[in-house]
Amino acid sequence: MCVKLLSKLDSGDKGRIVKIRGTAGMHRLLLDLGLFVGRTISVEKTGVNLLADPVEVRLKARVLSLEKEVADNIQVEVA
Repeated sequence: MCVKLLSKLDSGDKGRIVKIRGTAGMHRLLLDLGLFVGRTISVEKTGVNLLADPVEVRLKARVLSLEKEVADNIQVEVA
């Protein structure tokens, strides 16, 4: 298995969160969104925007859109 940053995954990739870096506030925000170590996620799509490059991830029935700088703090073990 390979560990990559969430922002570096391609559309359709699936994996399990193994580490979250960043400040305590960042950890709290991601926890409130349902992103925590051990959670399985899949990348729906990545896009190009003038302000940021959003990454859309699926958590069971929910789809979240994360900014690239937030996704850079999440390490995923790709299945």
